[in-house]
Amino acid sequence: MKRNLLFFTFLVAHFFCCSQTISGHYGQCKQLVYRTSELDVDLFLFDRGSYMILLTDQSQTDADDFVYTIVLSSGRFTKDSNMIILKDDVEKYTMVFNLENARLIAEQSFGLLKNVALCYLNTIEESHVRERFKDYDYYFSEVECEEYNNEHRQEIPLKFGFYGDKYETSLLYNYRVNDDSTFSITYKKIVISEGTWSRNNNVLILTDKDLLFPSYLLIGEDCLMSKSRARYSKIPYVPQN
Repeated sequence: MKRNLLFFTFLVAHFFCCSQTISGHYGQCKQLVYRTSELDVDLFLFDRGSYMILLTDQSQTDADDFVYTIVLSSGRFTKDSNMIILKDDVEKYTMVFNLENARLIAEQSFGLLKNVALCYLNTIEESHVRERFKDYDYYFSEVECEEYNNEHRQEIPLKFGFYGDKYETSLLYNYRVNDDSTFSITYKKIVISEGTWSRNNNVLILTDKDLLFPSYLLIGEDCLMSKSRARYSKIPYVPQN
């Protein structure tokens, strides 16, 4: 009887363990001293197969103690053995995380995330997160780039150097385009992405060195242009001293 009870207990525990989903809120593991400079990383895996990665600037608060948060990526995820595969909805790149001892370790992602181990923190309703983050910056599609080139057939000069907030203190991304065909995207001097660039007439093509996937900006007069939902956002060129 005792043996049967132990066996039944084992089966219940085994079923509970195996039936658990990977959905939930994952954050930087407390036992790790490493922090991504001033940014905290949060990954939300929602029950219906969608995900969102947030970068939270703990140093940036307003009078109401509102903490500024960047939506780094949002899309759908699937699980294949111990791999969690994330597909971004907007730019269509893929990131891969390995599930190791209840921690998520980035295998293919932005370089920013490769030094971060994410541990399960708690469950969270998708609606609670989505309500706060309905809009975030993203790049243009290939069709939109083609339309822009058709409207601007004469090549616009691309100035090498820095685009954005010259003090690097604003709550926006900054871009550096170098004459050796490399680029970097930073937030308050924290590197978000870096890699190589090329151009197709007046479209700047940025290929992240870790994701190996292109993103697109438009080249304007003394500016680059990104896009937030349906709005154009000009990133001004900052002349060097």
